[in-house]
Amino acid sequence: MKEQDLLDVNSPSFPSFTPARHNVLCSELKQLYVAITRTRQRLWICENVEEFSRPMFDYWTKKGLVQVRKLDDSLAQAMQVSSSPEEWKSRGYKLLREGNYEMATMCFERAGDERGEKLSKAAGLKAAADRMHSSNPEMASVARRQAAEIFESIGKAEYAAECFYMLKEYDRAGRLYLQCGESAMERAGECFFLAGSYCSAAEVYAKGCHFSKCLSACTKGKLFDMGLHYIQYWKQHGTADQRCREMDTIEQEFLESCACHYYELNDRRAMMRYVRAFDSMSSVRTFLINLGCLDELLSLEVESDNFLEAAGIAKLKGELVLQADLLGKGGHFKEASLLILWFVFANSLWSNGSKGWPLKPFLQKEELLTKAKLLAKDVSDQFYEFVHTEAEILLNSQHNLFEIHQILDSSRRHSSIRGEMLSARKILDMHLHLNTSKYLWENDLVSDFARLSERNFLNNQVSAETLVYFWNFWKDMIVNIFKFLARLEMQGVTEYREFGEFCLNYMGVKREFNNLNAIYFLMNSDAQWVRDIPRKFIRREGSLVSVDVHQFVSAAQAYWRSELLSVGMHVLTNLENLYNLSVRNSLSLFCQSRSLIHIYEVAKFLLNCQFLSSQHNDIKALWKFTQLATESFYDCIYPRDWRESPKENMISLRRNGICRNLLKEVIFENVSSKNKLSYAQLGRITLMILGSGEMLCEPYEKKAGGLEWNSSWKAFIEDLCRNVNEESYMQKLHEALVDTYNANWRIRDYILPGCFLYMLERQLILLSYFQGYFFTTKSSFVEWLIYQEGHGSPSFESLMGNAPPSLARNLTFIVDVVQHFLYNDKDMMDWIRVTENVKVMKDYHAVVVLRLVVIICLVYLNFGWCADLLSNLLGRINITKQLPRQFYDAIQKRRKYNFLNLNLNVVAEAFSKIDNPLVVVSLGKNCSRFLCPDAIFVDMKVSESKDNVLRVLFPKTDATAQVHTGANEANTRSSFKPIVSQGSEDPGKIPELPSNVGDVANWNSRCGKKDEDKPPLRLDRLWEICEALKFQNHGIDERTNIACDPTFKVDINRITCLLKAAIDGWFQNNPPSDDDNKKLLEEASTMLHEMRQLNAALEMREPEHESDVSTIGELPVKLLSRRPRMELFLNQIFLQQDENPKREMAETSTASDGRHGEEYGHSTAEGSSNSAKGERNVSESNVETGCSNPGMENKGKGNSKSNKNKKGKKGRKHGEEYGNSKAEGSSNSAKGERNVSESNVETGGSNPGMENKGKGNSKTNKNKKGKKGRTRK
Repeated sequence: MKEQDLLDVNSPSFPSFTPARHNVLCSELKQLYVAITRTRQRLWICENVEEFSRPMFDYWTKKGLVQVRKLDDSLAQAMQVSSSPEEWKSRGYKLLREGNYEMATMCFERAGDERGEKLSKAAGLKAAADRMHSSNPEMASVARRQAAEIFESIGKAEYAAECFYMLKEYDRAGRLYLQCGESAMERAGECFFLAGSYCSAAEVYAKGCHFSKCLSACTKGKLFDMGLHYIQYWKQHGTADQRCREMDTIEQEFLESCACHYYELNDRRAMMRYVRAFDSMSSVRTFLINLGCLDELLSLEVESDNFLEAAGIAKLKGELVLQADLLGKGGHFKEASLLILWFVFANSLWSNGSKGWPLKPFLQKEELLTKAKLLAKDVSDQFYEFVHTEAEILLNSQHNLFEIHQILDSSRRHSSIRGEMLSARKILDMHLHLNTSKYLWENDLVSDFARLSERNFLNNQVSAETLVYFWNFWKDMIVNIFKFLARLEMQGVTEYREFGEFCLNYMGVKREFNNLNAIYFLMNSDAQWVRDIPRKFIRREGSLVSVDVHQFVSAAQAYWRSELLSVGMHVLTNLENLYNLSVRNSLSLFCQSRSLIHIYEVAKFLLNCQFLSSQHNDIKALWKFTQLATESFYDCIYPRDWRESPKENMISLRRNGICRNLLKEVIFENVSSKNKLSYAQLGRITLMILGSGEMLCEPYEKKAGGLEWNSSWKAFIEDLCRNVNEESYMQKLHEALVDTYNANWRIRDYILPGCFLYMLERQLILLSYFQGYFFTTKSSFVEWLIYQEGHGSPSFESLMGNAPPSLARNLTFIVDVVQHFLYNDKDMMDWIRVTENVKVMKDYHAVVVLRLVVIICLVYLNFGWCADLLSNLLGRINITKQLPRQFYDAIQKRRKYNFLNLNLNVVAEAFSKIDNPLVVVSLGKNCSRFLCPDAIFVDMKVSESKDNVLRVLFPKTDATAQVHTGANEANTRSSFKPIVSQGSEDPGKIPELPSNVGDVANWNSRCGKKDEDKPPLRLDRLWEICEALKFQNHGIDERTNIACDPTFKVDINRITCLLKAAIDGWFQNNPPSDDDNKKLLEEASTMLHEMRQLNAALEMREPEHESDVSTIGELPVKLLSRRPRMELFLNQIFLQQDENPKREMAETSTASDGRHGEEYGHSTAEGSSNSAKGERNVSESNVETGCSNPGMENKGKGNSKSNKNKKGKKGRKHGEEYGNSKAEGSSNSAKGERNVSESNVETGGSNPGMENKGKGNSKTNKNKKGKKGRTRK
């Protein structure tokens, strides 16, 4: 302004722009800008306040931009401008758009535009209607209708439709929208939809490609077929662009709504028309499963060849047969076959409310099993065999034990628990249903029950052993089922899974998991076992019935408890019947004992089974069976006739663990009472401990209360219970025996004769330890051996040497006791009558008498005592008539005049006649001098294994026994000639054997077999075997393999028989007279003994213990060590065998008298012959044995009068009467006897006058016998 000279100097100046001050100016400038830019022709600015506008007007005036005019008529004329119709029309539409409907109407009137005039009028009416819609709905409706009519009249269909839409005249509005083209199709469809014209709406929507609203209209109008038609049309003709992502969902929803509609109408056929149109099979399955339309889904799956999915549907329906059929069609033949087997299995048990076992027939059972086998053929041959076996079991077509056992074997091969379980139960049932009189009795302890079963079942036979074997087999599997059930509620447990699967299959239960929660579906909900589950715990889902894990476990355990107890009681009843039958028919003690052991085993298991909760009646019945076993077992194991006990089967039985447990139970019953233990109880307890393989008694303190009354027995039982060494309790045993002998025997609970004599026999063995060997009977030795097995063999070396100080006293007591009972029949009979419950008193009396005589024989053999006493006893008719005839004849056969002339061979032969052979036991001392054909030799140092010793006592073959028998029955015309002494030969040259060695030539027959087809034996073969068996460079496995070579056993057996035949023939007719021949014979006998032990050790084909193998390794070393000394002798035997291969065996000769050894060769035999004359005593023998017996042989040597005076005054006293006083009291009864106090010092005791007891003439003895009795307290 300053540059243009427009600035007035007088005007106020504002040097800077301030927003606060110039804010109004800015606003006014903006308005001015708008006014100037919008003016078409002239802009008139009117101002009323000159003060504020003056500066601007002045500015504009100076610039020449404005004119100033006054308001007069000339101004109005200047402002007027004429407008054309087009301008009026344009202005009308402008005003119409601006909503100035009245002015627009005027403009249209000026322009002469009738249509525009109606349009503006209608628009005004519509706007007025909108304004009155809330305040005056009726007037609004009138105005809107007028507007609609005007809009329709001028072709404004859309505006008209809108008005009619607002007036809810939807059908008219829809038709008007149709006139608006495709853009209005959706509105048209909506109008028709609102008007209820669903068909029109669907058509309009379809034309407009509004698929969702089209299907909604179809759904609303139930135009399902139309909707389905459109869906099918769109799928066929629609393009990918037209089908949006939501299209599938929309169609699916429509189809589901259609299907649901017909489902509600129960029109499944119509429903499936829409289900089949679903976009996927997955949606079909989901929809139909949710509705529970499993039949329709199953049909659809089958139509689609979805057999596996169809099988799943059949499973949901519980139709297992259909499921199996569909699995087969789907190629899953194995699963299909197994499913049929399970269906048949469960229905055979539980159909029609059955109680379970046994398997029962039902319709289509055979047909289903046939189908299962056909399906199995398509899997494999092995699987077909398995299914065939299972089908045979389920058909229950087997009619004999052999067939069932074959099925059982097949099931084992295929590891089928079901097959094993069902076969075992069937076999059990056949046992239980068979009359016990038809059972087979086993006479030996069975170790391989499987092989026994196979053998018996081949002949359709059963026994108590097979019954118990299959009971144990079956019940062990039931126990495993219980163990599975106990763990079932714990997740992830896999133990006993195969038994768990069997249990589920057996109960007809299928386990399924839902989110790790196990559900147990029941195939037969009306099965008996299900009835034990409360109804509130049983869930039903359609045809499926299920229970939770806790309820299933509880019901299953209850069922198996019932089964186990029921079958167990039946087994016990059968075993009881078998025991009663064995007693009634007087079967062997082994049969009776075995039945009792079986009863005890089964009853104890049922009583102690942790899975059984037996009721009171069940427990009472089980205790009854246990009581039967414990009460009867003692008499079977320890029979009254002691010769019955040393039988191999009984010994094997007693070493059995269950037998020991039963004996323990018997002991507990004897000591369970708090009252004092009687002599009878003490005797039985002692017998069971001394005859048991392990410590069977509880700690001593448990019995102490019942022993306080008797210090002797208390000390003895205490030593037994604490397992002290035998040397310690030997004296305690003597004191207990003395106490018992002096007690009042007339009370009913006095000790049994068998117990008392058993203790005497054991005492004899203990007293013999110091010699390094002892003689005893087979029965006593076996009892002693079993005790050693359980308590450990003592160090025999420590016991050998000097005799115990109490030896003479103890022996004197034993002899006195035996004499008393043998000389006093009445006392013995009364004792038997009071203590024993025997039916035939006479028979048992004979058994006791024989046992007493045998004890005296053992005293003679072990200590050289009682030869005259034995001679006197055997001269008494009342005694000899009680003895077995063969025994009496054998022991009397060498009697010369009034003397028996006893020796080892005579006694051994006599013992063999009563089936209780003599046993010579070496504890480390060389006993080869005790060569005797009828005795059994046992070296406890060589045969440390008790099994080896028992194999010597009970050889598996009868070769050795036949050799012994042949020796006993041989003719005196032996073919062996005397061996020439080496004194006349060159040094080192062995005497030659005779050429006519018939026994050697035919030694095969001596062994009970023919070896004609076998080549002759070579001596080198013996040394080859010994070298191979030394085991010096072999490990334990290789040792076992070598020892099991069967050729070794055969050849050793042949060589043993050959050597035995040679020694027998040589020994019988030509007893060695010089030292060289004697030594040779002793070494040959020792070698024979070692070969027998080797033969026995090789009997065990598979050695179970390393000790057996080591024994086999030690004996060949000993045999090889004898080779330098024995080879020439053996060569002669083998050469003669080769020279006479076909010679017939000569008659066997009788065993000639052998020498008892140095102990008996001079002192004993000579002492017997000289004792009558009073010339010599037996001090020489006493020195050898380590004991003395002064005056022994002088008893009875005086005249008969002397015997009469002494005998009637003798009686039984207490305590030490056997130690000194009694012995000394009778020391002077013989005439001319010698004082042998020097010998007594060596032994620490004396026994004068022993042989005088009972001697003198028979008349004197007979007169005095009645006066002799047992003095009691």
